[in-house]
Amino acid sequence: MPIDLSAGEQRQLDVQLEPKDPLTPRPPDERWPEGYATVYGYVTESPYHVPDPGPIEGATVWEGWFGAKTDANGYYILNAVRDMRHLCPDGWEISCNHNNYAQQMKTVFLKAGDIIRLDFVLEPR
Repeated sequence: MPIDLSAGEQRQLDVQLEPKDPLTPRPPDERWPEGYATVYGYVTESPYHVPDPGPIEGATVWEGWFGAKTDANGYYILNAVRDMRHLCPDGWEISCNHNNYAQQMKTVFLKAGDIIRLDFVLEPR
């Protein structure tokens, strides 16, 4: 059943994801209403600068309007990425930040209904 969001109204979906292999997440089971896309993935340390790289907990991934923090496995999900190709013809800038790592930005091209995996590998500061 679609969710009707009036102008300015915000809702949060509680989605519990438990991927078996932290390097192979499964996409979310629920889709947002028409006009939205989902971006999900992992944030990990660069293998070039850390002897035993792993997930980065507490990193923030932003798409401009919404953000999500990574869990202990480095997993994040942005559910309500709006299809605004008419405003962003050059794509969405998705950024990943953490105090101990250099910020990373990536550009994605989304349309309504897309579910896209976007992983980040951060370099220590």
